Amino acid sequence: MVILEIFATLCCFYLVFPFITGLVAYFLPDPVKPVPVKDSNSDFACVITVYKELGIAWPLVTALLKQKYPHFRIYLVADAVEPTSAVPSDPKFSLFFPTSPLNSKVASLHYALERMESTHTHVVVFDPDNLVPAHSLDVVDRYHQHGFAVVQIGRA
Repeated sequence: MVILEIFATLCCFYLVFPFITGLVAYFLPDPVKPVPVKDSNSDFACVITVYKELGIAWPLVTALLKQKYPHFRIYLVADAVEPTSAVPSDPKFSLFFPTSPLNSKVASLHYALERMESTHTHVVVFDPDNLVPAHSLDVVDRYHQHGFAVVQIGRA
């Protein structure tokens, strides 16, 4: 009988807890107001690191090139990949092929940071299998404009 009561209590908790937390979150104020900030001076470096499999990054590159935010540049580091000529021709896109394998995501990030063509105010790091909607950098910029130094984007 006691085991049944414990089981019933646990079931009730797992059914009621999400409802209560959702209700509390609904009434809490949003830390960032959803109004666009004008005159933003943020300039994003979007860094993608790939190891041995370049093809997986092309959907992300395509999605990033469709960003509505105007001030960004994409840097793709293709580690341990043979150079190819089939790359998007866009002034906002740079593809790097290290001469010797780096074998590390951190080393690939460092490689990109050393070769950036301009000074950026923010760096956004993407995994090659990520996808982003066209307003992603607008949202990240809005958080930066409201004082958040580090922003992590993910699915809600």
